[in-house]
Amino acid sequence: MWGRIALKYPFAYSSQACAIYYQNVVNSAAYRRKPVKGHPLLETGKEALNLGRVPPEIIKDLEEYMKFVEMCTAKHNVEAGDKNLALGLLTRSDIKLAYKKLLLSTMFLTAIENNSPAFSQFRVRK
Repeated sequence: MWGRIALKYPFAYSSQACAIYYQNVVNSAAYRRKPVKGHPLLETGKEALNLGRVPPEIIKDLEEYMKFVEMCTAKHNVEAGDKNLALGLLTRSDIKLAYKKLLLSTMFLTAIENNSPAFSQFRVRK
C-alpha cells in the first residue's frame, strides 16, 4: 500500500519513531517462518515502471528499493527453508555485493542451525 501511495503522491521521510512494534508476543507474525512468493510492491513497482508511471527523478531509487525488498524476501525464505530466490539473486549482476554477502551469511548460519543445533546457541544476532 505505501509503495503505491509513494508512486502516486509526494511523500516525506521522518526518522522519528512514531509506532511501537512488540516482537516478543506469542503467535506474532514476526515468528512465522513460511516461504513467501514475493512482496506486493515488486509487482506494483514493475508495472508502474513498464507503464511509465514513475517520475524520472525517482526511477533509480525505486529500482534500488525493489532490489532491497527482493533481498529481504529471499532472506526470509532462506530462514523458512526455501533457498531458491536467494540462489537466483546471488547469480544476478545487478544485485549489490553487500546484499549477496548478507544472503550467503544467512544461508550459512541457517544451515548450521538446522544441522547442528548445539552451535546455534552461539549465533550472534544484531
